[in-house]
Amino acid sequence: MSTEEFDRRIDAGEDSTEIVEHKIIPNHGVPATQRVNVDPPLALLTKLDLAAGVRGISRQSLIKTWLYEKIKAE
Repeated sequence: MSTEEFDRRIDAGEDSTEIVEHKIIPNHGVPATQRVNVDPPLALLTKLDLAAGVRGISRQSLIKTWLYEKIKAE
């Protein structure tokens, strides 16, 4: 099937399970995560949001990046 035909069928609302082979892909090598709670003051959250906005990323991504950089530098 050509790309154009595929796009046309999807755009027409056709059920993708009929034309795409769906597989569960194992996440080998992806580190496990664990949720933690941190309660920073509102002023710090505001500064984090500003810094994240300048970079065009989410607050969570900024925090994870900065934590990673700090640990790597130690």
